[in-house]
Amino acid sequence: MSWVILTDDHLPLDGGVATWTGWATEALRTRGAVRVYARKRPGLEGAIGVSGRSFGRWGGWHLARAAFRELRQAEGVLATTWTVATGAVRVLPRRTPLHVVVHGSELQSDRPSRAFLRVADRAQLWAVSRFLVDKLGDWGVSARVLPVPIPQQPGSALGDRWTMVARAIPMKAGERFVRLVAGSGGVGEVVGGGPMLGRWRVLAEQLGASIHFSGRVDRQEVWRAYERSKLVFLLSRESPHGEGLGLTLLEAAARGIPTVGSASGGIPEAASLVLERPDDVAHSLESIAAWQGEGRGDEAREWVESTHGVQRFLDAVEGHR
Repeated sequence: MSWVILTDDHLPLDGGVATWTGWATEALRTRGAVRVYARKRPGLEGAIGVSGRSFGRWGGWHLARAAFRELRQAEGVLATTWTVATGAVRVLPRRTPLHVVVHGSELQSDRPSRAFLRVADRAQLWAVSRFLVDKLGDWGVSARVLPVPIPQQPGSALGDRWTMVARAIPMKAGERFVRLVAGSGGVGEVVGGGPMLGRWRVLAEQLGASIHFSGRVDRQEVWRAYERSKLVFLLSRESPHGEGLGLTLLEAAARGIPTVGSASGGIPEAASLVLERPDDVAHSLESIAAWQGEGRGDEAREWVESTHGVQRFLDAVEGHR
């Protein structure tokens, strides 16, 4: 089966959608030929770069124009967000299955736009979490949860530190992680760059927290950070939109590393432990201590294997043509 993938986010770009796109591409390549069309960026890997004016708004049309011939011949099309499918819905033959995936970052309004509804009317709509499926349901749009095509990950013995892998932006609430590490007296690591990194570093110094701030690193260094970890955290703030899922938690769990999250968006669907009051350091540390124990890493890995993975992803998209 031949596939065309349309995306705005692609490696080496940071972020969950870019990572997910890489996984989905490799999964579909086990079934046949795959052509990937992505916004042209420096260092773009394994995709045909597409550029155009106002790409954030008109990227779907730029991608459809560049991929027109392949779209007319493809046996399946996957758009990694709804915004990149706006052109494809106009040129794609009705017989060709169009799969559109919602990750959350593209659903930042309180009601659907006309462009979104046109895409939803034509496509098989998927979401990476039940949280997002329910949000789409509030808009009167039907979607299904799509298993994340995370490949099998290498397992290793648990490391010696608590780790947070995320962009340093306000929503990720890295100060919560800093305070927990300080209160625990242990060692922590923050992997990822962004505008809040300096503030988090200052807070760690003020609290005497032993935290290494790696900044933005390549994927190999992210993997090495997982190998140093005994717990991986994502303690994002609650908001009307929230986190779509939390792929860093899945990536850690697939390696046999227990994960800790907050009740933001789809994070509870990915975390091994959800902190009820992440701003209450004493209560959170008590919850972690009471929950931690031998076998939590195995439980995390087994849960990922029973819920997500390449084969479950392929079964889902191939079952809806």
